Parts: sequence; structure tokens; C-alpha cells
Amino acid sequence: MGRVCFISLDNLYLVPYLKKYLSFVGKYDVIYWNRSNVEEKSGAENIYAFHCASGNKFQKLLGYVRFSFFAAEILKKNDYSRVVILHTPLAVLIGKLLCTQYSGRYLLDIRDYSYEKYRWYREWEKKLVNHSGLNVISSKGYLSFLPPGEYISVHNDNPIEPSLVELSRRNFSTRKRPIVISNIGLIRFHQQNRKLILAFRNDPRFQLRFIGKGADELADFCREQKVENVQLTDYFVPEKSVEYFMQSDVISNLYGNHIPLLDYALSNKLYYAAKLCKPILVCPDTYMQKASVGFGYTMDLDGQHVADNFYSYYTAIDKEKLQRACDDFLVEVFRENAIFDQKVTNFLNSDEFTSELV
Repeated sequence: MGRVCFISLDNLYLVPYLKKYLSFVGKYDVIYWNRSNVEEKSGAENIYAFHCASGNKFQKLLGYVRFSFFAAEILKKNDYSRVVILHTPLAVLIGKLLCTQYSGRYLLDIRDYSYEKYRWYREWEKKLVNHSGLNVISSKGYLSFLPPGEYISVHNDNPIEPSLVELSRRNFSTRKRPIVISNIGLIRFHQQNRKLILAFRNDPRFQLRFIGKGADELADFCREQKVENVQLTDYFVPEKSVEYFMQSDVISNLYGNHIPLLDYALSNKLYYAAKLCKPILVCPDTYMQKASVGFGYTMDLDGQHVADNFYSYYTAIDKEKLQRACDDFLVEVFRENAIFDQKVTNFLNSDEFTSELV
């Protein structure tokens, strides 16, 4: 069995799901675009770091082209037994090579809507899906725009200590005041954040928390609006994520809607909410809304009486029903992750592979 090669269009520390794949292999190489210009550690036999500025649009486009040539030359030279493409646009850029020299021997991992609005891109995506050994998606919502084919799902759930899960579920209460609503992670989509702040401004029943890089960008707005029930924490180490989720009563995932980037994806906040048994705020007309039935609350920030309506919902939550909804969701997550583990293990460690799904 030869080596496996993983290829990333970004720095490895920005591709956390790579760790899941690495648990299935022995010897492997990594090819990646070192956009942050940092030295990264890896257990790879060989690590090929590509250096190129990606500031403005022209530099980024040039970088895409140059990196595709860089990766293609390495693939031609080494003739790996298996290749894992961690970003769909890269697969399109080296599509001819993949569909010929590596047909049936590459895994296509799809994590986002990218350039599917272009017909030429969709045509290449169709060829790549048909020639791959395995197609992995992180949200079934992507089936709305992907070409017909065989796909398996993988979930971006993070492990949480069972004792913390039990503690969070046991301590859930609708009587706590103020009700803490937290947006935890990279804080962006500030138009939505400002709408949320205004909807709950100085309501003593609630406290809003924005925790993560970008939170301080809301400071001036809060001062201008004389908001006193918002707490901003601009940076935290990832190890504190669970602690912040534990300290929250409600998890906010109000990124927006009606654009493909937001309509189809599943946030890792969904899994924190289900495991810790906490309601999660989602936008209407998104796949997050469909996936969180029973523990998600659809909040239209352009509607009327947003805070009052949510307060009525929250104070009427049936704890047992909430937990059952979370558990039903997690059962499906565990089932699909088990299929993923089996299929990826077979693909990466076998000389032959069939894409027939269980």
C-alpha cells in the first residue's frame, strides 16, 4: 500500500477536519498553500508548503493557478495510491489530472458552496464526482446544488466530556434570569449581529454575549446605541469553547439567509447545542432550520416583537421534549459518522474500493 496525499488550499490549522482523516492512515504526505506564512508541524512523511501572497483579488487568482500547478507536479511525480482533496475549487483546477491519472483513487471533500453559479464549474464538478472513489459532504443541504452522485455525510461534531454533557443537561432551566444568548466562534456577519443587539437592547430578561475574534468590532455600535446588556470577548483559546457554551443558556447561529453560502451549511454550533441540550437560534429558510427541529428556534430579526416572542418560547420549553429532540438528532449523527469511518478506512487502506453505500 503506497502513501496517501492530502491537499489543502489553506493552512493546515484552518482545516480542523483534516485530523479526522489522519486517524485512518499510516504514511502520508501533505500539500498545502501556506497563506499565513507560518511554520506548521505535521506527522507527514513529506510536507510540501506553497508560498504565494493572496492579498487582493488578482493575487488570489494568480495564487490559485500557481498552487494548482504546484500540486499537480507533485501528484504526477509521486503517483500516490490515494489522494484526498480538502477543497472543491482545487479539485476543479486539477480536474483533468484527477479524472485521468487518479480516477477512482481520490476522495472529494465538499464543505461549502463555492463557484457553482458558473456552468463550467458545475460541469467539472459533475465529472469529478463521477470519477472519484468517494464523495464526502458535511451537510445534506449541499445536495440542493451538487450534481447527482453517491455521497456520504460527515459531521463536524466536537467531542465533549460525558460528565460535562450530563451536567449541562441536568442544570438546564427556563427560570434563570437573565437568559444568556451567546454567539461563540469567529464573530462576523455584523449586520445580523447589530439587528440582534437592537432587538434585545437593554431588555433585563436577556444578556447577549459575542465571544471570539471580531467581537470588538461591535463595541462602537454598542456605545452609540447605549446598550448595556451586551458582553464582548474578542479572543479566546479554542480549549475554552466548551466552557463558554456551558455558561450559555441559548446558542446563537444567526448568520443570515438567502445566499448559498449560508443557506445550506451546518454549523458546528448545531452539535454543541444538541450535545449540551441548549436551544439554538437559526435563520428562516436555511438547512440549519431543518436540521434543528425540536431544539432550534427560528428567529426572523426583521420581524416584530422578537424578544417577547422568544421569551414566550423559552419559558414554555418542555425539558424532556428538548432532550429527546437533541438525542434523535445525535443518533443520526453517530450513525452517519460510523458509515463515514467505515467507508473512508476502506478507501484509504485498500488497493481496491467500491463506492456502493450502505
